[in-house]
Amino acid sequence: MLPRVPEIYERASSAAWITPEGVFEPLGSDSIHDDLVRYLLKGRQLPEADKFYPSRGAVNMGFAKVSNPCTISIDKIRNNDPRLKTMAGFAAEAIIAFDKSETAPDWLKTSYRHQSPLNWPVTIYTHNGIDEMARHVDELIFGYGSKETQALVKAHFKMNESVIRKLLKRMLTG
Repeated sequence: MLPRVPEIYERASSAAWITPEGVFEPLGSDSIHDDLVRYLLKGRQLPEADKFYPSRGAVNMGFAKVSNPCTISIDKIRNNDPRLKTMAGFAAEAIIAFDKSETAPDWLKTSYRHQSPLNWPVTIYTHNGIDEMARHVDELIFGYGSKETQALVKAHFKMNESVIRKLLKRMLTG
């Protein structure tokens, strides 16, 4: 797990980018996604169609746009996607931070304050709309996260194997 600035967990709409290789690039406190696109591309040119929409162009080039620990935009989901592995780690860090502090950010408080952070909804936007592979934080973590990320969440939330089996069954049966 990479140490994060706690404020990044609370951002509702502009948290970070994840490179196609899975490197987490957090945004500054006063930045938006478009501010970091030129740095991410490292000299590569955006397609002409995306010239006025740099964030869309970056997503089309394989970068993942992270709005918050529960929302990501990617071009498509790939096998063993390093972007989703990194996103699962980010989501795990965030829910543990929220659980320890017992305060969720404002954008989550009103709707989900009485739910376990593991049950918070996750949205994965792809070119085909909203992907249904992970509908909740626990499904993101246990469907895409590294073994270390999964072990951290299991230990923090004191999850035993029967809880994990129920979760996997829920994921497989929809």
